[in-house]
Amino acid sequence: MTVANKSACEVACFVEPKCVSYNFHHETLTCQLSDTSNQTNYDALKDATGWIYRAIEDTCVGNSCPLWTFCHVGYGGITEHRCAICSQRNFVAHFSSSLHLSALKYHTVNLTDAITAAAWIKTMPSDKSRLQTIFHLSPANGHSDGFVVGFTSSVTTAMNGKWSNLVSVDLRDGRWHHVAVTWTIAAGNYKLYVDGAISDEGIYSGQPLMDAYLMVGQEQDSYGGGFDSTQAFLGSTVGANIWSRVLSESEIALLASSWCVLLEGDAVKWVDLYPTDEASQGDIKIECPRKCE
Repeated sequence: MTVANKSACEVACFVEPKCVSYNFHHETLTCQLSDTSNQTNYDALKDATGWIYRAIEDTCVGNSCPLWTFCHVGYGGITEHRCAICSQRNFVAHFSSSLHLSALKYHTVNLTDAITAAAWIKTMPSDKSRLQTIFHLSPANGHSDGFVVGFTSSVTTAMNGKWSNLVSVDLRDGRWHHVAVTWTIAAGNYKLYVDGAISDEGIYSGQPLMDAYLMVGQEQDSYGGGFDSTQAFLGSTVGANIWSRVLSESEIALLASSWCVLLEGDAVKWVDLYPTDEASQGDIKIECPRKCE
């Protein structure tokens, strides 16, 4: 924003609950507000000609908030803070960087004709990881592999027990990617979308996924469990949704355009996977993003 002077920039930071530091350019009178500071992100602070940097005391540092809330500075005064409720719809789940046995769970899912599974993911390779699992739908009819979407050096899927590497590109690059798989179960037509564009397609016929147990972040060796830490997802995910139909190319392109798209699964919504207590959270860290507020 453009302000009259440095003091006006400082006041603007005080009245913005998320602001913990600001930059002011004395010639252009430009004021930049930031939700991070050198208290928590020291390496990001760089010299820039003409700019003045000031940090406001971040009262959230060293003050913990209850589960499923996050800290806002500036409420009740300059040195005060409050614990605000996390928006469940757009929470980000951070899976441990070490091998773990935690998952986001939903039971039960019934898919008779078709499925679309989509999510935003960010991950890196690990020497000890054999498969980083995003989705695993394990039906109660004995097909333990059911429907799996995960990552090795390529996108890996299983559809009723048939495993395949769908695309050779390695998405484990530490960047955000949108991944979606559509599948007409009986006819077997599938398509893989990466960042909104078709990357692979083919035919795998299968059986309906009835009374299925959904795990996000783990591959099930038995119905609802049997986790192997070397098959755990390592990284961050948001917006994991499942539909009982094949989404169109335009719908998937829309989903890949932003976290904030108001298009949620009719079989499983991302909010359905929100952990309800510390026991169900396990090693998964829940973050309340500010991108969609």
